[in-house]
Amino acid sequence: MTGDGAPSVAVELEGLLEREVYASPERDYVVAELLARDGVRHTVAGSLAGCAIGDTVRCSAVPFDHPR
Repeated sequence: MTGDGAPSVAVELEGLLEREVYASPERDYVVAELLARDGVRHTVAGSLAGCAIGDTVRCSAVPFDHPR
């Protein structure tokens, strides 16, 4: 969701997984930094099963503003 409560549209991101910020003990939920091909850094969250830091990934994401 956007800051005004309106739903966001999914976007496609492709880039390098640079850094893990958080991973659940079971590793079924991960927060990581992704450096997109256009040079913009994004924080991504969700299941990243089979992915490792240093991998190039492509994902579909719904942007939203997080309070932290």
